[in-house]
Amino acid sequence: MVGWLVFEAEGGLDGFRQGLRELRYVEGRNIAIESRSPEGSGDRLVEQIEELARLKVEIIVTGGVPATVAAKRAALPIPVVFVMADPAGSGVVASLAHPRGTMTGQSLAIEEQFAGKWLQLLKEAAPQLSRVAYLWNPANHSSASSWKAMRGLARTLGLTLQSVEICDPKDIGGAFAAITRERADG
Repeated sequence: MVGWLVFEAEGGLDGFRQGLRELRYVEGRNIAIESRSPEGSGDRLVEQIEELARLKVEIIVTGGVPATVAAKRAALPIPVVFVMADPAGSGVVASLAHPRGTMTGQSLAIEEQFAGKWLQLLKEAAPQLSRVAYLWNPANHSSASSWKAMRGLARTLGLTLQSVEICDPKDIGGAFAAITRERADG
């Protein structure tokens, strides 16, 4: 039995089921999936991980930093396979090459690796730019790393970088109002 605790990307669980079918694992016939959805604030994540453990899942699949960090914090003997941004930088694993313990998975750290490049491409596409807004979540390690990379490159490109922090989806309206008020070009 597989435990699934992933902030739903469109079609995430459906895609997972399809991938299993391609490997001849068919839900209800030779595999079972117990799904939990950590929607909202994620306050119940450790509780949901422990609930999956009580159901005797053999592996837990997590997605995103909050669910993966909660799985690590639960310190269960069940293998956890994650998809998240920067697992080493977030403290989930010692390193990608040698994760140790029951945690293993895939890093999506591409955002921070390409943050500076995105800014450079934006400047090349619109050379008149002088002020660029960057929407980011300071609680997200990858987002914070991207902000740091962009700040360094912005100076060399002659850009002023406007930090627009969003910690909750309800903050989006205020964030765009701030961008408009500060007159960002991009």
